[in-house]
Amino acid sequence: MIQKISKIGNATVPSIGLGCMGISAFYSTRLSNSDAHALLSKAADIGCTFWDTSDAYLDNELVIGEWFQKTGRRSEIFLASKFGITTAPQGRVIRGEPEYVKEACDRSLKRLGVD
Repeated sequence: MIQKISKIGNATVPSIGLGCMGISAFYSTRLSNSDAHALLSKAADIGCTFWDTSDAYLDNELVIGEWFQKTGRRSEIFLASKFGITTAPQGRVIRGEPEYVKEACDRSLKRLGVD
């Protein structure tokens, strides 16, 4: 497969990545963990190694973290995660204050099982 390559900082990554939202949230039926792990393995096998996730995608980061632990393939994946949308009684709230940013990053790293 011929892919366009991009630079993010010092990393070289495929220009097209895998949006992981559909693994656990918002599109019809949630994938089982075994199906999600199979999808992630296939993506990595074919060279799709730039993955995008978010703390807003339910247990998405936990599923990806389980895949990292199960396969030992963390070093192959360039992972991007987002944060900032939280839910409250009045609906969605956008958060970007420094304390929240640090907390969100720490929680994301823990769920993904990475440092």
